[in-house]
Amino acid sequence: MVFPQFDNMVFFKKTLAALTPLGFEDYSSPDDACPSLGLAVTNNILIQVFIDHINPEYRHGFDDVNVYMMAFDGMGDQIVEPETSTSFKVEDVMAGVAKILATLRT
Repeated sequence: MVFPQFDNMVFFKKTLAALTPLGFEDYSSPDDACPSLGLAVTNNILIQVFIDHINPEYRHGFDDVNVYMMAFDGMGDQIVEPETSTSFKVEDVMAGVAKILATLRT
């Protein structure tokens, strides 16, 4: 974790624990606006789940979206419609990830 002032660590850890059995791990990068979890689906496809701060003063443009889920190809381009959650609920993240995985399988 490269975000020392991240104020949403409890939710981040709960989400990581829920997604770890699927192969997700901490993908946080100091180049990103907020911490993230990632799953390399293939060598060329990455699903990334960005978890935003609780405090709106620390947010970087997600407005009312608390969790942003997306899939990228090897060039870093989004390849499916992103999923979002306006709550900090692990079950909402799991549902969003499931939608992305289902879309990638079609």
